[in-house]
Amino acid sequence: MKQRFLAILLGVALSFSVYAALETGDFLDDLVITNPTGADDYATADDHLRLIKKVIKASFPNIDAAVTASVAELNLIDGVTSTTAELNLVDGITAIQEANATLDELAALAKTDSNFIVGNGSAWVAETGATARTSLGVGTGDSPQFTAVNVGAATDTTVTRVSAGLIAVEGNTVLTAATGQPLDTELTEIAALANTNNNFIVGTGAVWALETPANVRTSLGLVIGTNVQAQDTELDEIAALANTDGNFIVGTGTVWAAESGVTAQASLGVQLKVKTADEVVTTSITLQDDDHLVGFVLVTDKRYAIEALLQVADSASGEFDYAWIFTNAAQSGKSSHHTIDESSTDKGNTPISTRDQVAITTGTHMVKVEGLFHANASTGGTFKLQWCQGTSSGTTTVFEGSWVRVTQLTF
Repeated sequence: MKQRFLAILLGVALSFSVYAALETGDFLDDLVITNPTGADDYATADDHLRLIKKVIKASFPNIDAAVTASVAELNLIDGVTSTTAELNLVDGITAIQEANATLDELAALAKTDSNFIVGNGSAWVAETGATARTSLGVGTGDSPQFTAVNVGAATDTTVTRVSAGLIAVEGNTVLTAATGQPLDTELTEIAALANTNNNFIVGTGAVWALETPANVRTSLGLVIGTNVQAQDTELDEIAALANTDGNFIVGTGTVWAAESGVTAQASLGVQLKVKTADEVVTTSITLQDDDHLVGFVLVTDKRYAIEALLQVADSASGEFDYAWIFTNAAQSGKSSHHTIDESSTDKGNTPISTRDQVAITTGTHMVKVEGLFHANASTGGTFKLQWCQGTSSGTTTVFEGSWVRVTQLTF
């Protein structure tokens, strides 16, 4: 019995010694790579497995699915010390720029205001505006070539080349000393003059100067009222009249007016009436109004002269009778007549209002009648020509074109 107890104690002691040799740990880094040793009891194997599972779970507490990242992918985060917030900045980015020496060059450049990044053939460098313009070939020492240049706006101030040495702005050629006016002292004088309203540029003999209209008129010898006609209302009236062929300018007593020849004759105191058709009388010795030579108007108490030229034809030898018929009596005066081609029939000093007779032969004759008379002192009235045959025989004709002219002699 005693021996059996001793054996049990020995086994417990041995078991305690084996278990005491089992390692402990919480994370993968705590595991001892040489355990278990070959001398460890097989009975401790399950303890080792439980320890391994424990540290794996403790080291990867959030792994609840398969991890598919490769070794190379996992190695990309080797040495990364970013915080969770910093790593979240790349959340959703599907591609990340690989490290590059050229990008490192760009990152190292100073972002000075107005700097440009330019390649120099071996590296990227920062250049100022002036240096960059030279790099572009548009620096102060370069001669860049452009088809056109727009100044200040996209389209409305376009500068283009016309030909050698000539440019145009919006299609208008800019003049040069060769194509435009050379600099001139006198033109400079003119350019300096104020463009005062209505002033004129006049040479003084020494310089160009400004003169008022009044001074210019004096310089030109055109002083109004002295050298040239001043503006005048009556001249304006005349200027406004129509220059119709045959018109005359006549004063009406209030204005100047244009009058036809007939009206002007009346204004001059001349009344002319002309027969416009032949007139025939057959076997009649009764005085009758002429168809055309009537309606002469007389002014009270004025003196008049009568001239008449009548082309008369008689189919048989006889006489041609005529008379001046007045609407108002007491006209004093005389008339006479003769045939131009039969002077032996001249007759004169017949009272103006008395029927008179011209002896004519068969055929056509020119009968001229002349007279002077004094119009009625109370009322002028009118008068007319009447005529008939002296002997009732055949036909007597006064032809178209025959006329009577009455001229007022006193006004």
